[in-house]
This record gives sequence, C-alpha cells and structure tokens, in this order.
Amino acid sequence: MAGADLTTIDAILKDVYVGTINEQLNNEVVLLRLFEKKPAPFSGRKVVLALHVARNSGVGARGENGTLPTATNQVYIDAVVNTAYNYGQYRLTGQSIAMSKTSEGAFARAMREEATRLVNDFRKNVNRQFYGDGSGTIATLTNSPASSASITFDASKYVFPGQVVDVIHAGAPVSGGTGLTISSVTKAGAPYGPNVTNAAVLSGAITATAGDTVVISGSYNQEVIGLKSAIIDNTSSYLSVSPSSYPAWESVLVGDSSLSNINETTLQFGADSCEDLTSMRPETFITTRGVRRAMFRYLQSLRRFGPFSQGQNQELAGDEFEFDGQKVIVDTDCTLNTLFGLHTPSWGVYQTEQPNWQDDDGTVVHRSLDGTDSVYANFRWYSQIATTERAANFAYQNITEG
Repeated sequence: MAGADLTTIDAILKDVYVGTINEQLNNEVVLLRLFEKKPAPFSGRKVVLALHVARNSGVGARGENGTLPTATNQVYIDAVVNTAYNYGQYRLTGQSIAMSKTSEGAFARAMREEATRLVNDFRKNVNRQFYGDGSGTIATLTNSPASSASITFDASKYVFPGQVVDVIHAGAPVSGGTGLTISSVTKAGAPYGPNVTNAAVLSGAITATAGDTVVISGSYNQEVIGLKSAIIDNTSSYLSVSPSSYPAWESVLVGDSSLSNINETTLQFGADSCEDLTSMRPETFITTRGVRRAMFRYLQSLRRFGPFSQGQNQELAGDEFEFDGQKVIVDTDCTLNTLFGLHTPSWGVYQTEQPNWQDDDGTVVHRSLDGTDSVYANFRWYSQIATTERAANFAYQNITEG
C-alpha cells in the first residue's frame, strides 16, 4: 500500500541549526600569556640592553713588598633587540556582512566572528614563534621531492591543512616553493599523540632536498626570536652578542644526545647550573604534555599537584603542578621532547604598543581599493621577546615523551 515517506516529503522538511558555533581547535597560548605580563614599551628604532659580562681581574693576594695586582676593568657589552612585525588580516564581502546580521540568517555575525577568531589565530601563531629562532621554520623535510607535491617531514605539530607556506633551501625558496597551500596532512601516531604530523600534500609540485625547511609564506627570517635562539642554541650569537667572546652569555643546555627517559638528577643539574652561574634559579618549568606524562611516571617522589579543587582528586585538579619547588606548566606549542626552565623576571616583551587593530587613519575597517564590494581590517604587533640573563635559563632536551 503506497503512502508518504521521507523521500516524498523531503522537500518540505526543515534543517534545524541548533546552538552556536562549537570550537574544535586548541587556542591555548600559555607562553604568550606568561610573557605578556611583562610588557616593556619603547619608542625608537631598537632596544639596547647593557650587559655586564666580565670582571676586573686586578685582584689577588700578595706577600710582603709584593707587586700589587695590575688593574684591568669591568667589561660591558650592548645586546640589541630588533623588532619583529606580526600581522593578521580578514576580508569580507558586503554581501556576507549583510546576510549575517541576524541570528535567523547565520550562527554569528560575519564581521564579529572573523575579527574575534583572527585575534585567536594571531595569538596562536605568535605563541608558536616564542619557541622558535626567528627563521619561521614549522617543519623540516625528511624526503627529497623531485617535481612532486608530496612531502614528508620531521615530527612537527605546527602544520595543518589550509596553511600557505614556502619551502626554503639555503636561505631562498626552492623551485616552485612559494605560496603553496597545504592540501592535506597525514597524522602520525605514538609516541607523540594525535597533534603530530609527518606527511602532507602541497597545492603544487616542488623540487627540494631533505633538510629544507617549511615556513609560513613570507615569514622566513621575519619572526620573533624565541627560546630556540635564546636557550637551545646556547653557543650561538643571541641579540648580537656571541658567547664565544663572552662566555657569561651562554645559556644552560642539558640532556642526552638521543632520546632517553627524563632523569631527576639531570633536571636538577639544569636548574642548579643556572643558579651557580647567575645566582638566579629558574622558577618556572614549561614543557609538553608528553614530557609531563613522563614526569608523572619517573619523578613521582618530588611532584606536588595544584591548584587544588575542593572535593576532587588532587592529581586531577588544575593544569599545573610543582616539582621540587618549581612550577611546571604545559603548552601545546612547546618544542617536542623538551623542558624549558625559565627565570621569568629576566624576560620582557619589548613592544612599541599593545597588539591592536590598525587604525592610523581613524578607522579599523577599511574599504577595499580593488573595486569590489568588500572591506578588510589588519591586526598587528611590533614586538620582540628577550632575556637580560641568558644563563639563568636552561633547556632539557631529548626527553622521551610519555
């Protein structure tokens, strides 16, 4: 017996859109939030920090009628902090603005949604930069594609579909390696978890060599100079000062040459070395969730959890814990297999002003000048992070993640 069914009434059924837009992305910016508490505003071309790097060696004990020590002098050197210029932009057509003005027409107003989420994306990108070396590297190739769009790369968690990237070899883009969109990404499994990727397909073919780097398009050598330069590359020049000339300007680097389990003695050695060199001890440890799991497993005797929530298991309350007096916090963007020990009073964010929307002409939203019915807005931040006490910070490398 024939009758109405879902197929016959499909044209009169409604699609009911429920609630609001549900976030699927991790927007945490732990290191950025830690450092932005220490703004150091400036105006002018650059910031110069005065460093005391060597003593007067004209001291010593002598016998009766002995020749007194020969006077030398204190040694001072200037460290130069150059500014990085970070930008974000959104663009909307007039139609998209008009048709999203009410809740009946859209989940959210297009302009407010784009503006809010652009700021989140901007902050997330800067947070990643805070762990880098200014080069903009988000991945390093492990294959040598020859006129191919398929690449494999090291365990990088900074690569995702839709990114526009350049592939760099010896300081210049490879053949076909500019303005490429990452079409798809293959995610790796253990031991690093679901955020790690090791293969991708690009929107165009390239010819490159293993060891070439992937950067966000246009950002090569333009990003913030972060913890990799300040701490991990401890024998390299930092802020235009070379530790080979001034050994007091060398940070502390500990850990095995290959992946190994976290070791309590090594961790303590890193913090103690900072204190021996500078009399200042790192009070904040920042690392990945994988390293935190390893700490839970191997360093149980010295851990204490907090902040605590009343009525809850203490080990499940809060995103941080304490290890032998130092606060341990986790950041998704932290360098894999690494724990940083930071003396945060030595760090500052040197900035011309707070991150803000460009409004030099008195308006934030600008009419497009390309003849289209559209508007755009730019978010920007002219800034740089730097430490005045490089040796008061350490990095523990090559930790097997739990």
